Order: sequence, then structure tokens, then C-alpha cells
Amino acid sequence: MRPLMIVLSTCLFLSNIAFCQPPAVKAVVDQIKASAKAIDQDKLLQKKVLPAAAITEHVPDGGAELTGFFKGRQLQKVSVWIGLSYGTQQTDYYFENDVLLHVHKRLNAFPYDTAKQALLTNTTIPAFDGVYFFTGKQLCYHVEQVIKGYEPMTGELKGVDSLLPDAAHYRQLLTRKLPRSR
Repeated sequence: MRPLMIVLSTCLFLSNIAFCQPPAVKAVVDQIKASAKAIDQDKLLQKKVLPAAAITEHVPDGGAELTGFFKGRQLQKVSVWIGLSYGTQQTDYYFENDVLLHVHKRLNAFPYDTAKQALLTNTTIPAFDGVYFFTGKQLCYHVEQVIKGYEPMTGELKGVDSLLPDAAHYRQLLTRKLPRSR
């Protein structure tokens, strides 16, 4: 039952993107979503993975990984996965012609078992979902959803202002020393 509720709430969340926007913004968002979907479906992208030590001074409890997806020498997508002591965070950055288009940020938390007084680390539940759409270097639309019953820790979910600098930082790390394509 819980997986069904998660799927339904995600569908409802994503459907709000389509219905709560002015027509011009909706057209831009639809175009960006189509570009991101095409990137996700491209099985020919080359993958470059950097371990936690290459991306941060302080390795999180559960590790971290930075993955870049390239078409030739052009970065298409960056995925950042961070294993935290209370769950996992996944942020995906999508690019077109070296310009950030879209960011999808998710936080899945370990549920707390009150009877055992411990986190259940063998499963996670959605705690936060945010989608952000950019035109040029400007945020044109975003939706953030903190799941009921979850209270983010201070500084845990950096705001919208950090998305562009974070994307540029990850891009720099991944494109450094990139071998020439043949």
C-alpha cells in the first residue's frame, strides 16, 4: 500500500507542475522536461564517475558519488548521490549546450521505528522533492514539496540560490582532465 501511495503522491506532485503555470511558462517547462527525458533515455552517453573524496573534503556517513553523462565532450547530465546518516539525497542537473536547464532534487529518509527506537536503514521514504526549471541563468519555475511529517535539518536543503553555483562546481570537477573523444 505504501508504494502505491508514494507513486500516487508523486504523480499528483508532478501534475501540479502542468496546471499551476501561465501558458508561456508551461510551454518552456514542457520543452525542458522533454529535453531532460531525452537525456535520460540516451543510452549512448559516456559516463564518468568521481568518488566522494574527489568532490568533498568531508565524506558523508554513507559515502557520495558524482556522475557525469557526456555526449562526446559535451556534459548532458550530472547526478550527485549522497548517503547521509538519516537517508539519501539525489540531485540531477540537466544541461543543453553547456547551459543548466533543469534540476531535480530528492531526499529519501530512513523511517524511525518508535518501538525499536532506531532508524530503519534497509528502506527509505520520500521526505523532499524539488524540481527547478531554468532559462538562461534564470530560474523560471520551481516546485518544492516537503513530505508531511518530515522536518529538514538546518542547512540540509540548500535553497534555490545554490543550484547554479553547485551545477557550475560539479561541471568543473567532471570536465577537468576529460579525455578527448575519438
